Amino acid sequence: MISDLWPNILIPTASAVGVIFALILWKRVANIKVAGGSVVSSQNGRSYLLEEEQRGDDEIVQKAADIQEAISEGSNSFLFTEYKYLGVFMVGTINSYNILLSNPCAHHAVSLCPI
Repeated sequence: MISDLWPNILIPTASAVGVIFALILWKRVANIKVAGGSVVSSQNGRSYLLEEEQRGDDEIVQKAADIQEAISEGSNSFLFTEYKYLGVFMVGTINSYNILLSNPCAHHAVSLCPI
């Protein structure tokens, strides 16, 4: 049988390892710079698939920045909505438990019983 000490050590340790791993990945992603790269030209035998590929580096960087901004705005909007629903759910659940557990028992007036 596992003593009470092991879960008290294992759970916080696993949480700390997860947070450290998330911070390492965040740092790696934050170090990625969105900057102009080389543009494949049709002079070396390759044809462009999109009209935008023929533009200059500055326009490509601007287009990538616009896409990145749109993705960021959409993800923030999604997370805000999700957290709003989660908050309503949590408050509703807590209120439900309080209502269910605050009724006096019929067989024992001092105790509280669920409905």
